[in-house]
Amino acid sequence: MLDFVPNHTALDHIWENKRISPHLCQGPEESVDYEIQTFYDQLLKILKHPLFHEGSWVKLDPMPVETDNLTFDHFIAYLWQKDGEIPNLVVVNFSETSGKCYVPLQFKWLQGQPVRLMDQFGMNVSQHTGDSLFHPGFLFEAEPWQYCVIILEII
Repeated sequence: MLDFVPNHTALDHIWENKRISPHLCQGPEESVDYEIQTFYDQLLKILKHPLFHEGSWVKLDPMPVETDNLTFDHFIAYLWQKDGEIPNLVVVNFSETSGKCYVPLQFKWLQGQPVRLMDQFGMNVSQHTGDSLFHPGFLFEAEPWQYCVIILEII
């Protein structure tokens, strides 16, 4: 049986073959993984937006960019939306290989509108026509395991 120690995983103890008494509430010193800390700091900041607390998820279907490129199937895409508000887009390349896909945002209110997309992690900003986001969709080219949380804004 493995004992729980805050800031450690059960696997830490399997690999190290250590048992730590839960009464001590301490384990070996660990260095901080700043990349993971930065990720969670950014994620928690993004999740403070009221939309993520009051809205709902809508699953989207990524589409192929080219007929011979099947990497679109590696992507997961969702909108987080609330009635009367512009939704946020979440896209993840859930694969160990690079890939690309279109994520169609098929909302009639987008058509004919200039739209700004702002990635909350990479802080990349791009401008599109609502028509191009409607069809063929938002083009997402991603490295392995890459993700984005995008705020849409009509400009």
